[in-house]
Amino acid sequence: MNNIKKSNTPELRFPGFEGEWDKSKISTLFKISAGGDIDKAHVSKQKTKKFCYPIYANTAEKEGLYGYADIYKIEPPVLTVAGRGVNIGITHVRHCEFYPIVRLLVLEPNVELVTSFFKFSINNLNIFIESTGVPQLTAPQISTYKIQYPTLPEQQKIASFFTSIDKKIELLKKKHSLLEQYKKGVMQKIFPSTGSGTSPEIRFKDSDGNDYADWEEKKLGEIVEISKGEQLNKENLTDTGYYPCVNGGVLPSGYTNKFNTIENTITISEGGNSCGFVNYFKSKFWCGGHCYKVQHKVDVFNKYLFQLLKYNEQKIMRLRVGSGLPNIQKKDVVNLKLLFAIDKTEQTKIANFLSSIDKKIEKVQLQIDKAEEWKKGLLGRMFC
Repeated sequence: MNNIKKSNTPELRFPGFEGEWDKSKISTLFKISAGGDIDKAHVSKQKTKKFCYPIYANTAEKEGLYGYADIYKIEPPVLTVAGRGVNIGITHVRHCEFYPIVRLLVLEPNVELVTSFFKFSINNLNIFIESTGVPQLTAPQISTYKIQYPTLPEQQKIASFFTSIDKKIELLKKKHSLLEQYKKGVMQKIFPSTGSGTSPEIRFKDSDGNDYADWEEKKLGEIVEISKGEQLNKENLTDTGYYPCVNGGVLPSGYTNKFNTIENTITISEGGNSCGFVNYFKSKFWCGGHCYKVQHKVDVFNKYLFQLLKYNEQKIMRLRVGSGLPNIQKKDVVNLKLLFAIDKTEQTKIANFLSSIDKKIEKVQLQIDKAEEWKKGLLGRMFC
């Protein structure tokens, strides 16, 4: 690639392409319309011979696939742009007849162009909608955005390049999903349900090939000590501190230069929409006021305890109370009944086996993160 930077040219270009890019409003390049309603009689959640046309909405899941219809409204090739909610501006190429709903924006080319190039271009735009209610991007609003674009051959070259990156990322995400499904299936066979009267389907053996001691049902409070963290004011949190501040969410609420909890500690979110979320911290951190830290009071392998609690995460989440800001009360957590492996050697074997799967999942996630960061950097350098 060539490193070139002019007023209307990107920083990076494929060899053989020169000259400045053109610049036009989206309304010049595309006819813009918005999806509406569809009669329920024309809708099916499953694809059949009759209901064969996709219905697309503004959601991120399955690229906006809502269901299937026996009629269609739009013919390909077109772009769709999410016009409502948190996914505003997310753009997809549609390659078959479909029906758009709930104000999904449809961009039909007015001129000859490579639709997949403009998918990447629009996704690279900084679309911002200021709204106090549900954010909404309208056809008149998107029509005013300007896009820079090269000749058709260069459009095709760039589109093919980024499409190949997306395919690699998609394969990595599929691998990640399969590993997560595999771990979930294995955990179901390792950890029997409380009160089921069944032993684990998968058992590890001792050095003589014999079974370990039978598992016992115990209340969580018999195994661990659960304590609540200490709230830090927002003004004491930064984006660059040494230690994460762990509260009710899945991610840290900020960072601080002091800690109140040592490494290798299990946490359970106490409050908020993610209350019941189980996590494991390998390094020191600040345990906040909406977080429980779990410290065992009997001899137990800590990573086994984490895997056991992670498997029962949904059961813990069902303990939540409160119609406003949900929370999980300590008395309910300590009374939670779980089937518990008594022998510490068996605990260690279970934990090491499941942790080895976790390492594979983490490795693939790191590959996904790096690929997406690489793609993001290239988008900034290969588009004006």
